[in-house]
Amino acid sequence: MYCSKCGKEGGPGPMCQNCGAPLASRQSGYPGVQTKKPGGTASMVLGIISIVTCWFPLASIIMGIVGLVLGIVGKVKGAGGKAVAGIVMSACAIPLSIIMAAIGLTV
Repeated sequence: MYCSKCGKEGGPGPMCQNCGAPLASRQSGYPGVQTKKPGGTASMVLGIISIVTCWFPLASIIMGIVGLVLGIVGKVKGAGGKAVAGIVMSACAIPLSIIMAAIGLTV
């Protein structure tokens, strides 16, 4: 337990012996800092960009594959909904780019 006001480790009771503020349990290495999981966000952004740029097949396929890999890694690490959205969008962008290239709708 640590004191959120003065940052000192607390004693046996529910209040800080140093300043009298209530003690809180430490969730991460530093008080007030949350652990971030950037794989899901990066996957979602790459999935959106790869769908929007599907008429540039090479760039879109590369971004789709990278987004798919980051989404899977993010999902395994617990990134949640953004990782799933990135996986779905990247998985849709790859065949869409291949279809656009096959029918000749590319730049």
